[in-house]
Amino acid sequence: MRPIALVLALGAGALVGCAGIGTDDSVKVRVTGPALVTKKQLASLPEDSPARTVFEWWRTIQFDNPTLAVRYYSSELKITRLTIENQLQFGAASQNLNARPHLVGTDMDGDHATVNVLLENLSSNPNGRLDKNQTARAFNLVREDGEWKLAENTYLERGERIQRAFARAARLQAQGKSLEGESPQDEGAQGESPQAESP
Repeated sequence: MRPIALVLALGAGALVGCAGIGTDDSVKVRVTGPALVTKKQLASLPEDSPARTVFEWWRTIQFDNPTLAVRYYSSELKITRLTIENQLQFGAASQNLNARPHLVGTDMDGDHATVNVLLENLSSNPNGRLDKNQTARAFNLVREDGEWKLAENTYLERGERIQRAFARAARLQAQGKSLEGESPQDEGAQGESPQAESP
């Protein structure tokens, strides 16, 4: 077995039976394979830490669990389950949920914190080479009632806006093609009214 294939096989095996936080076996899974945040990865982070909150939240949306995801937001944001459902409706790729976050560091300032991560995507090539693409992202948190909560929802909001813009552009393009398909004769025929014959 090739080294890359072996790594992928081991990674997939390690995820067997791994359920989402607070979910059961019937939950829809948006992400599978090595990209999924694992319980082992969560265990490496201190329980009462901003980074742990971010990684647990990321795992819940990978498991398509809006009900649990809302618990990681500050109550001041008034995020609801429906809010998260709407932002996840375009699929995993639209929000880059196929990426696995890697912690870069946490900046602390009293009851506020910023967690800096690299979102890593893996892509395989026909020749077997595995490429990595990393994107830097920051998540802001606030300490609320003794727990670290997300202080903003910028990441999912931005992804939703982009997907809605794409969808709107696609609709307009489709409408334009539909109008182009109408022949001038058809338009003229629709605009003409029958004239009475002269005696």
